[in-house]
Amino acid sequence: MKKLVRYSRSISVIMMLLVPCFGYAATPEIKWSGFATLGTSFTNSETTYIDQVDRDGSYLDTRLGLNLSTRLSSKLTLGAQILTAGRENEFDAHADWVFARYTATNNISLLFGKMKYPNLLFSEFYDVGNVYPWARAPQEVYNLEGGGANALYEAMQGGSVISTFEPADDVELSFQAYFGSADSGLGEINKMFGLVANLQTESMQFKLGFNRGTLIPGAGGHGAEEEEEEEEEGAEAFPDWDGATPEKNVLSASMMIEEGNLLVLAEYTNTQFDGFDDYEIAAGYATIGYSVDKLMPSITVAKLKREDGLEQVSTTVGLRYAMSSMVSVKFDVSRIVVEPATELADDHDPAGLFFGGTPEKDVLMGTFTLGVAF
Repeated sequence: MKKLVRYSRSISVIMMLLVPCFGYAATPEIKWSGFATLGTSFTNSETTYIDQVDRDGSYLDTRLGLNLSTRLSSKLTLGAQILTAGRENEFDAHADWVFARYTATNNISLLFGKMKYPNLLFSEFYDVGNVYPWARAPQEVYNLEGGGANALYEAMQGGSVISTFEPADDVELSFQAYFGSADSGLGEINKMFGLVANLQTESMQFKLGFNRGTLIPGAGGHGAEEEEEEEEEGAEAFPDWDGATPEKNVLSASMMIEEGNLLVLAEYTNTQFDGFDDYEIAAGYATIGYSVDKLMPSITVAKLKREDGLEQVSTTVGLRYAMSSMVSVKFDVSRIVVEPATELADDHDPAGLFFGGTPEKDVLMGTFTLGVAF
């Protein structure tokens, strides 16, 4: 089995055009690639999980992405991805990302357009299920619907500067600064800026990220289609904010180590809203996996805790079978334990990532996916 670090690096190159990979011609050549994930999830609870999964099951983890890229000159490349996904946009195709990259020097690149969020380990390509061991990435951190850590954006619109260095053999160090705006399940993030530091070797990756922006609750939120629906979503998420537009700050720390057959993943995020201390959210997970030929069993423990008393802990046992380097089958079983918020108003009583009330007991959830890259 190829090392996940190397495979993640190759996918990020293909999907995000971080390194131009083909020669310039008088007539630009268009390169195509893509991926698909076919997924289903189900729980033993009547209460809906992440606003989609319940006892009746869900097929909204299914998604399809098509990528095109072209080199317009020796220094300028252009790329785009069209994504259709159940969870993100109810299977309506949209431009997931489209941006240009200008290679100013061997070490400095400028990006402009709609780009994937760079702060987390898998945020730039989390839709490409082949690059991580789970059937579904831990939702305490990797959730877009407005719950969880609120530390992830599907994409951002703006500009970015990336500086990359190789201080030693097989060591890559990069720094990225960006600015712009983004949509989230909570609303629109304006005047956003962020910083990312990334250290990567053949078998290890360490990443630190910071992001700050002004939150407009319910205004153009991720996945929203109607203005009235957007306003209602914002009001439900923040019933006691009274029209406030606080500054939102996100800190993140990530680690990935792969030595031989052993895989270790860990991430931590902290999200704060200036002036609303009760909504401070800490979330994270740790994963240990061990590959045996084409099989990789893994175990993941994830936790979400908000200052008002909301808490969720999940334990997931997963199995990944690599049919080939581009095809994988995965199955996860999770046990989810939640505690509802205790200090907020009665009309705002979430329980972990369950949006239909508090489950009467601990919840079991199963997820099955078939992932393909082409």
